[in-house]
Amino acid sequence: MKILTEIPNPSPKAPPGLEGPIGTLFSWIKYGVLTILGVLGTIGLINLVHAIRSKDKENKWDHAFGQIVAPIAGAVLLGAIAGILNYFGY
Repeated sequence: MKILTEIPNPSPKAPPGLEGPIGTLFSWIKYGVLTILGVLGTIGLINLVHAIRSKDKENKWDHAFGQIVAPIAGAVLLGAIAGILNYFGY
């Protein structure tokens, strides 16, 4: 029994009338919002690390580094790898 021979995969295309300046505006807004959220997230993490560090000076920095900073570094590394693979078409 044959259900589907080929799944359609249309190329991404802007709706009619949005190819020009409106599409560029939306792109700028999108990246602006992503930048603002990234900065706010970084500030929040810095505050969290400061709160953990200032609560008890005894060995809390090691815990904060292992629990917060290392996973962020891993996420950045994975994002870089995904970007490189995307660039080469994998």
